[in-house]
Amino acid sequence: MKHAVVIIPTFNESESIGATIDGLLAHASSRASWKCSLLVVDGNSPDGTAEIVRRYMALHPEIQLIVEEKKEGIGAAYFKGFRHAVNAMDADVLIEFDGDSQHPPESIPDLLLAIDDGSDLVLGSRRRPGGGYPAHWDSLRLLFSRAGGFLARLILFFPSRDFWIVTDPTTGLTATGPRLHREPGLWLQN
Repeated sequence: MKHAVVIIPTFNESESIGATIDGLLAHASSRASWKCSLLVVDGNSPDGTAEIVRRYMALHPEIQLIVEEKKEGIGAAYFKGFRHAVNAMDADVLIEFDGDSQHPPESIPDLLLAIDDGSDLVLGSRRRPGGGYPAHWDSLRLLFSRAGGFLARLILFFPSRDFWIVTDPTTGLTATGPRLHREPGLWLQN
């Protein structure tokens, strides 16, 4: 059976991590050909986020936790999570997922379906049909997200045609297939 690991970086997300885990447990393993595990990488949150995850771990062996000694940022958290998922959990697919309830857990089966259909990389998007911004976001966060996405598109893709194709480069919801993290010479290899 193929194994997908959903990697969730957290920092001070005690108010949302329980709902995120509940949603992922309900939806992540709904594709019969996949085993799904959750890996939370916590930036040593002072609000007790890791303790909530540990309570879930006691009931769900498919959940693992890495607690950083100090917060090193989202990039470092993902990197630690990727390495652990590939080297210790034998992941076939890596899924990036935010712990603050901005990504819908019901999207996981769709990401895995795209991998099953031959995709090596699947990007979720708030700006495509079926996507959207979380209803609980205030107008300032929505403005920052849209402005940051536009700026990233401008820097990365202008003036190419990809500027109009890649509409949400800051999505944070991605699935990476095995060829992108298991072939020799790629960055996740030891």
